[in-house]
Amino acid sequence: MVKNIIITGTSRGIGHELALQFANAGHNVLAISRKKSDRLLANAQITCLSVDLSEQIELEKVNQFLTQNWS
Repeated sequence: MVKNIIITGTSRGIGHELALQFANAGHNVLAISRKKSDRLLANAQITCLSVDLSEQIELEKVNQFLTQNWS
């Protein structure tokens, strides 16, 4: 069963690798980080959002994406 998965901190490190692993397993991934990764952008299962989660207005971008695409 395909799941929708949200991962933060995906520009590098564990978050980056988790996004790739879940996408390669066939899941839809919302990858959130301040900087977009070209490697993640190349994967059709991954949607990248470049946001700073410490800012309220940026959180609204995430909420807007979720309501329009994953609700």
